[in-house]
Amino acid sequence: MESPPTSGTRRHDRQAQVRPRRWRVRPFAELHATADKAKLILDEGRVAMSSEGNRWLVYKGASFDLWNPDTGVYYASVDAEEITHHLQQKRQRQHRTSKSPFTEFATEHIDASA
Repeated sequence: MESPPTSGTRRHDRQAQVRPRRWRVRPFAELHATADKAKLILDEGRVAMSSEGNRWLVYKGASFDLWNPDTGVYYASVDAEEITHHLQQKRQRQHRTSKSPFTEFATEHIDASA
């Protein structure tokens, strides 16, 4: 079995020869602790856990670890309807940006949740 050529080829060409890509992982920060602070209820998740309303928990690094996916430690709460609308607008805006992970999605997938 021959190994892929290494001299004279570009790095991503060599990687493509080794592993064909069906999908890619792209980092993306949904919420920013400073820029999106106005949308957060900074209560360590108390409102979301006690409210009958439509609130979601906002996790932080201490919220999970390798063996415990939910430590019970949270950063904040958010209104589900408001944050869903905010994230959808952000996704639609970033779809037009070449460095965004959303640029690789078809427009009908980006607009599907609108």
